[in-house]
Amino acid sequence: MLEIQNLSTHFHINSTKLFQKLTLKAVENVSFSVASNRVVGLVGESGCGKSTLGKTILGLTKSTEGKVLYEDKNLLSLSNREFLPYRKNLQIIFQDPYSSLNPRMTIFEILTEGLLHHKNIPSSEARSLSIAMLEKVGMKSDILERYPHEFSGGQRQRIAIARTLILEPKFIVCDEVSSALDVSNQAQVINLLNDFKSSMGLSLLFISHDLKIVSYISDEIAIMYLGKIVEYGNKSEILNSPHHPYTFALFSSVYDIHNRKKKRYVVKGEIPGVVNKPKGCYFHTRCPIAKDICKEVDPPLKNVSDTHKVYCHFPGEIG
Repeated sequence: MLEIQNLSTHFHINSTKLFQKLTLKAVENVSFSVASNRVVGLVGESGCGKSTLGKTILGLTKSTEGKVLYEDKNLLSLSNREFLPYRKNLQIIFQDPYSSLNPRMTIFEILTEGLLHHKNIPSSEARSLSIAMLEKVGMKSDILERYPHEFSGGQRQRIAIARTLILEPKFIVCDEVSSALDVSNQAQVINLLNDFKSSMGLSLLFISHDLKIVSYISDEIAIMYLGKIVEYGNKSEILNSPHHPYTFALFSSVYDIHNRKKKRYVVKGEIPGVVNKPKGCYFHTRCPIAKDICKEVDPPLKNVSDTHKVYCHFPGEIG
């Protein structure tokens, strides 16, 4: 349904020490696809470029190069006017439920702003659709004239989900939607998204650093490190047979209450800076199996199977 090809996003920043412009490569040459009614989990450490990738796919952040293909159209080559018909089908749920809702707007105005803009329906119909959507996310209709500050974080995130789903989108970027919530609210929000995915045929790019949640909700998993996808595959392959040392380290760090003697591998060292990235494989400074070639040559794409790909000179050698 959605195909991302060689997508890159770079930012130019001014260096006060060197008096020159530096290039921050937030996203580098990323390629993957999202099928209909599927969830792709995007995992990586904070600052690796996950949110930037999600916003670039939707055109909220300008790309440096690459394509995002939807219905045989490269969305990134379209003007704002040409992109407009696709907006209702491609939506995002932001990370922070406290800053993503306009505090000066009522819940009714928040829910119907996009609806009135994209579908041009009368206000009475918009109200009935709002009431129906609130009921679907487990909230009462009498909140329509209230304001965001009157609600908890979990309730606000439900409102944000309702605002997104009322447009009946086909694809949603879920940007750390559960990270600001407590455990009980996390479970409710994740189950809510899972239900809507099944009932509405949604496709999701689920961005998170919570490996348990990603393992639960995803169909495919992409592992990101310093702006690059280092491994991609269906969930069972990534969980049971990771081939990149970074992927192995991530999932071995998850505590398994049913297997307390499970061998754990901890990544040592600090993540390199995003401006001055290492030469060759970016992970070689922390990799226990790195060899001389890893320090000089960017790792090629290797196919472990038809659905499992990895960027590594020595895939599967750790474990």
